[in-house]
Amino acid sequence: MRQDLADKAVDAAFWAIAAPAEYRAPSASGGVPCKVVVVSPDEDLDVGQSRVTTRTMRLDVRGFDVPQPVKGGVFTLLDDAGAPAGSWRVLGDPQRKDSLRRIWTCVVEAA
Repeated sequence: MRQDLADKAVDAAFWAIAAPAEYRAPSASGGVPCKVVVVSPDEDLDVGQSRVTTRTMRLDVRGFDVPQPVKGGVFTLLDDAGAPAGSWRVLGDPQRKDSLRRIWTCVVEAA
């Protein structure tokens, strides 16, 4: 796939379904505006010989908006008026799981 077409496809998807947010790295004084896709899938965990289903939370963010999110960084979701509507702390090292490496996937918890 051509790079420009891949970028347009990611941009279109984020324009359609992403929520406005702000990202602040642990050592930063200010935040960076961005858009995030909130994903909350169930995850099966093996505990001994049992399997437990737990709810997880992750945020997907374009690498163009946040070039290097880090563990401990905080995403603050914004409402339609631009006011804070909830904050989420990045738990581990963000990963680029999409084949085009355009999107960071961050596992998060309420901050």
